[in-house]
Amino acid sequence: MVGKIVFYALSPVICVLLAAGIAGLLGCQLAGGDPAPCNCLGVDVGKPIYAMAMMGWFAIGTLPLGAIGVIAVLAITTVQEIAERLRDRSARERAEFEDF
Repeated sequence: MVGKIVFYALSPVICVLLAAGIAGLLGCQLAGGDPAPCNCLGVDVGKPIYAMAMMGWFAIGTLPLGAIGVIAVLAITTVQEIAERLRDRSARERAEFEDF
């Protein structure tokens, strides 16, 4: 569950890194203002690469939400673990009391 949340939170950052890597491999410029022409096998892929790079803006929302989600999952898991240990402990104490 935590892995899915982390992937969700980091997916815009991954898109930006992919866009930068693809642009670098193709020798294209990746600027924030306008899509630059970028040819790959005779096809202009500048606009899709630009769109991928602009996906980074979604990280403004996904990173904090992902952090909140991870904290919530960890808190819930911790509370469940504590409750289970307390149940086991009280069951052991009852068993010891009945044996006495």
